[in-house]
Amino acid sequence: MVVASVAAVLFRFFPLAVQAKPSSVLLTGRVEHSRILSPLRQELATGHDFNPAHLLAPGADNRWFPIPDWLAGTWRQERQTAVFQHDIRTGRRSNKPETVIARAQERWGEQEDRQGRIWQFVHTGQLTHVVGEKLINYGFVRAVEPLTVSQRQVDVRVELQSFLVEKAGGKILASRQAEEIVSYRPRAHGLIRVSGTIRLFDQAGRPESTSRIVYLARRVKEFARVDTMAGRSLKEMFARFLKQTGRSALVPQ
Repeated sequence: MVVASVAAVLFRFFPLAVQAKPSSVLLTGRVEHSRILSPLRQELATGHDFNPAHLLAPGADNRWFPIPDWLAGTWRQERQTAVFQHDIRTGRRSNKPETVIARAQERWGEQEDRQGRIWQFVHTGQLTHVVGEKLINYGFVRAVEPLTVSQRQVDVRVELQSFLVEKAGGKILASRQAEEIVSYRPRAHGLIRVSGTIRLFDQAGRPESTSRIVYLARRVKEFARVDTMAGRSLKEMFARFLKQTGRSALVPQ
């Protein structure tokens, strides 16, 4: 899920850094972006030395949600198209499609319950990075919220923080936040259409821009259970989650 998609989000934040994402929640009504976000901590603002220890992710660290079979597996995108862009500060809008190369892989599904349903772990508190010639673009997944899980689509809200950092000195050159609402829909066997809106915020939590993107992704690997990751036993965490949420009968054998 968000594990690999962050790389594509980083490109949307700071493209120069590369060149120099209960069991089922039904969505009712229209999903709106936040009008403001909480300000970044002062230690993460522009001009400070970047220190990952200052990053914080709220909430529980063992949350899961089921996904449909068509989404399970590893997906690869090659490019994406911005179909709408709105600069909130100036009011300027554009419907001119802009396609860029944005290669990324994204895995969905990490455990399977006793009835064969596939579940996704909610990855928060994860730091990724894209290294450029002189700059490093760090991306931090602060929050993930499944909005819709059905056989027709999966919608997810992701809150991220991004930091453009000098490769040599480690100083933060720019800090931003983002809220991304992404929708995944099956197109054909091994092919999904991904569409989403991204709202960028400055380090004070004030909105800067909104854009809408679309891309196609192809499955490059079928679902395979992931029992361990980053020193944690996802297998044990999944079993504990099922027991704690009254689903002991679903614990895999």
